[in-house]
Amino acid sequence: ADLGSPCGGRLNSKDAGYITSPGYPQDYPSHQNCEWIVYAPEPNQKIVLNFNPHFEIEKHDCKYDFIEIRDGDSESADLLGKHCGNIAPPTIISSGSMLYIRFTSDYARQGAGFSLRYEIFKTGSGTHHHHHH
Repeated sequence: ADLGSPCGGRLNSKDAGYITSPGYPQDYPSHQNCEWIVYAPEPNQKIVLNFNPHFEIEKHDCKYDFIEIRDGDSESADLLGKHCGNIAPPTIISSGSMLYIRFTSDYARQGAGFSLRYEIFKTGSGTHHHHHH
């Protein structure tokens, strides 16, 4: 079986970037278990995820193939969403400075998978913080 390149890793959201299922927008491979941790450089920063509307993950109550987003840095953090089917998840914003993302697929291969963009959530207008003493 062609396992392709390993998926997952730790990503600093200081520079916005993309996470996709392996091979997106081609069908994702079977037997994937990808784990990403996206973290903000500053502890008071939050992370926002925006999904590409082209979203296709095998739909069986999200039992076999799914993407899961958790509000922290591990699979024990609070679940923000578990998604499958053809409807891309809504925008997701972390409560803290880390998000845990997992993509799982079983032996049956189908679907284009997902693509999401991660970046630091900007509160208010402008990117500069003014400190008052």
